[in-house]
Amino acid sequence: MDEKIIFLPSIICNRQRGHGTHFIFPPGIKQDQIILLQNKMIDELESIAKNNKASICFLNVVNNEIQLMKSLKERGYYKTIDLPSNFIDVKWSSFEGYKKYLLRKYPYMNKSIRHQLNRNRKAGVVIQQLQNIDNHQERLIELLQMNHFKYNSTLFPLKPNYFRQVKENFGNNAVIYTAIKDGIIIGVGVELRKGKEAFFSSIGVDHERSQKDFTFFNLGYYEPIKNAAECKIKRIYYGIGLYRTKIKRGCIPEEMFIFYKPGNKSMNSIVKLWFAFHKRWMNHKLSYIKQL
Repeated sequence: MDEKIIFLPSIICNRQRGHGTHFIFPPGIKQDQIILLQNKMIDELESIAKNNKASICFLNVVNNEIQLMKSLKERGYYKTIDLPSNFIDVKWSSFEGYKKYLLRKYPYMNKSIRHQLNRNRKAGVVIQQLQNIDNHQERLIELLQMNHFKYNSTLFPLKPNYFRQVKENFGNNAVIYTAIKDGIIIGVGVELRKGKEAFFSSIGVDHERSQKDFTFFNLGYYEPIKNAAECKIKRIYYGIGLYRTKIKRGCIPEEMFIFYKPGNKSMNSIVKLWFAFHKRWMNHKLSYIKQL
């Protein structure tokens, strides 16, 4: 029988969706208090892991979590590289400014964007923000399901009342973009905002009705970027994946890391070897992504 490296059972410390840090502290709290509280929470997590004979894993640790990374390193966690996230810094005051920005970096994209905008408009697609979701929840969730099952083999993670909960919890900070064609909603995008930052969390497009009218690009990138400039949003997070598509539209990959501590000390030598291999492989992958 073949031997396999098993990292389970593990306690996974990771935001389920979105982008951000693992621990959130109230504004005004001093750095020494943050360190104290953070270490207490890690102590509690490690105690739970020990009692359940489980390993503990921190996924998607971002660069600005300096103190967390320092604490985990001091505690003997193994570190490797996670798939990078993507973000775009809004350095312009209008959509024309965005196109000029891209023109300097990727001259050919100006023609491509103009073509995609015109094709979408001529196809009769209207993209707008949906204020009242009550009569559209079933269709909106259907569109997200289409997108999920097109690219994933896992169960769809959202409940039927997802859009109602989003609006109840985020209010005006939840922006629901819809693409309408021939009176039918053929696309939906969800953007969550906080201050001057936004996260484009979900998108779904009915590709059969879209018929190559570039609704995906207009709904997922051009409309949110245009609105970001108008609403003074300074950064939009776009999650992992689709690196070529996102970089060519102004996104920057942001490094993220994995920290892991085995529950069984006898696994240390195997985990150390596996993490060294994984880090080397991911460095190779990152170098490719940065060349896109």
